[in-house]
Amino acid sequence: MYADDAQFIDADTPANVGDLRVRVETTLDTALNLFTQNRLKINPTKTDLLVVKSKRLSIDKSFEIRFGSQNIRPSPSVKVLGIILDSGLNWELQISAIVRRCYSILVGLAKLSHQLPPESKQTIIEGLVHPHIIYCLTVWGSCSKTQKYRIQKALNFGARIITGLKRSQHISPALKSLGWFKVEELLTERGLVVLYQILRSLKSPDHLRALVLPRANVSDRTTRGSESMLLQTPRVRTELARRSFLCRATTAWNRLPAQLRMAESPGLFHAGVLRWLKGDGV
Repeated sequence: MYADDAQFIDADTPANVGDLRVRVETTLDTALNLFTQNRLKINPTKTDLLVVKSKRLSIDKSFEIRFGSQNIRPSPSVKVLGIILDSGLNWELQISAIVRRCYSILVGLAKLSHQLPPESKQTIIEGLVHPHIIYCLTVWGSCSKTQKYRIQKALNFGARIITGLKRSQHISPALKSLGWFKVEELLTERGLVVLYQILRSLKSPDHLRALVLPRANVSDRTTRGSESMLLQTPRVRTELARRSFLCRATTAWNRLPAQLRMAESPGLFHAGVLRWLKGDGV
């Protein structure tokens, strides 16, 4: 729930779509009654319904939800706190939105590039472009390699604006000189920080903590892995599952040096992760 918005989430198997529809309508009726009793206005015409499913699964084309006097049909996408979710969670719309925002800034800056020193251009890009990329990176980070490459091209363009590097010249030295990570490295860094918070913070949601399993909880035997806070990597079958946050983050966590996994301070952990990603040791 937010200041002027409420969202309801429910899930079931494809065989139980009918039961799912009934539960959702019951939930919405309860919410409508609650709002009405408390003299709060609710507008069913501004309500969106998103059905998230695999591409291989089909639902009845007439699928709709009754909310008050309105029949709500599934939308192809919805925006939640600035993140665009689509029914297949392929993140194409979200990536396109990020790239569009980044280039709108970078193209304008490139036209003024000759009038600004490199330090000013770097400050502008890190302050106005990078936040669009970092925001909820662990959420949309399960996108495909092609989509990540689109983000990387925007980062590369920003580095070329600052350094004056030509397209024919390799970008990696420029990124390193600026202290910028590549997209995959950013994903690893953000994922490890979030995973650390899930493991260490008492404020982390219970449903997230339940997904992260230390190897010590899986086996009764005391092993080197259980004593050094290694995590159980999820068993997955699909490429999409391998790109998920939990799979990515736990795999990266288990590659960390043991002293980093055991770090008590969030600040020390983050600083150690940055040094580890740069290859400077811990």
